[in-house]
Amino acid sequence: MERKRTEKGTFKAKHGLRNHPLYRTWQRMKNRCYNNRSKDYKDYGKRGIVVCDLWKEDFEEFYHWALRNGWEENLTIERIDFNKGYSPDNCKWIPMSEQSKNRRTVRNITYRGETHTITEWAMLLGIARRTLTARLDSNNFTIEQAFETPINKNLARR
Repeated sequence: MERKRTEKGTFKAKHGLRNHPLYRTWQRMKNRCYNNRSKDYKDYGKRGIVVCDLWKEDFEEFYHWALRNGWEENLTIERIDFNKGYSPDNCKWIPMSEQSKNRRTVRNITYRGETHTITEWAMLLGIARRTLTARLDSNNFTIEQAFETPINKNLARR
C-alpha cells in the first residue's frame, strides 16, 4: 500500500479507503496479532496467531479478497481453524451471532443427541441461562435433571 504525504505533512493511504469498515477490520486484525498492549493480544499474537504477509502489508489485497468472498457490513471475519492465522485459505465471513459461538469460553453441551451452547439450550428449554448454568455447575443436578426439572414446582403443577 502506497502512502503519500499531504500538505500538512501527514500520510494518506493511496487507496482512499481509510474510512471503509473493512479498513477498521484490517487494523483490528493486525492489532490483535502484533500489539502486545491490545486487550486481545493474549488470545491472538501471544498464541502465535499472525496475519499472512499478503494481508499484513497490503490493505488492498485484504479488501479485494473480502469483496470476492462475500463480505457485507453485518458480517465478521472468522478463522476456520482457530489455531491458524489470518489468511485467504483460513478465513470466511459470518454473522456476529455465529462468531460469538466460537469463543473458547463457550460451553457446548450434548443432550439427547443434540449439541448446543448453554444460551441456545436455555432458549430451547425456556429456562433462564443463569438458572441452567447454575444447575449444570451444581453437584446436585445431573444433566438430565438440569434440563428437565421445572423452574418452579408450584407453577409446573398448574
